[in-house]
Amino acid sequence: MEAHAMGSHGIVGSSDGTEERENSSINMFSEGVNLNLIQPSLEEDVSTEILLANKKLRSTVWKEFELTMLDDGTYKAICKHCKKDFVAGNRAGTSHLKYHIGVCSKLQSKRRKFGSPKLDIPIFDQQRSRDDFSRMVLAHGYSFNMSEHYYTRIFLYNLQPSFKLVHRTTLKDDCMRIYEEEKLKVYQLFEKQSCRFSLTSDMWTHTEMSGYMSLTAHH
Repeated sequence: MEAHAMGSHGIVGSSDGTEERENSSINMFSEGVNLNLIQPSLEEDVSTEILLANKKLRSTVWKEFELTMLDDGTYKAICKHCKKDFVAGNRAGTSHLKYHIGVCSKLQSKRRKFGSPKLDIPIFDQQRSRDDFSRMVLAHGYSFNMSEHYYTRIFLYNLQPSFKLVHRTTLKDDCMRIYEEEKLKVYQLFEKQSCRFSLTSDMWTHTEMSGYMSLTAHH
């Protein structure tokens, strides 16, 4: 009869002097092997099909683009007609892809030949974009000269060639017009209040050393 005893380090001793180890899974823990290192990474299993199933990519524009994953793990949207590639992914959005659909020469040629399906392509509005540019200058304290900076014009032209930047004096007039419109909204808001209110003011300095006076309404 052989007598076996379990040692503290997972060693099994026998009467004939031989030693046996436990099964390999137990030996891994006793030798300090991290099983997570030998398990496949879930990120490596992410496929193009999974990304396409994401809600943010369920757009009609994907009928005209092919989603491809590069070696570095990033994604590119390749036009099925002219083969140009664009940034793609869950955070990239589809506005640039919709714009390309409207200007792709090969796609437009096919549409003229076979007919054009209806797509949800945004319509450019010069006045709205001009006001948005003015609000950006107001909100971030940019210089009015920004509208005349060389690379500002190049950047905006590449985004939307139809957008016409205005002169810095016109930009200043636009900002003052928006300021007066917003001030009128505040007046109208106070006029609708049935209760009384009081105003307190406070002075503070921005991190860029610009001085401000803030008003707080108590009601």
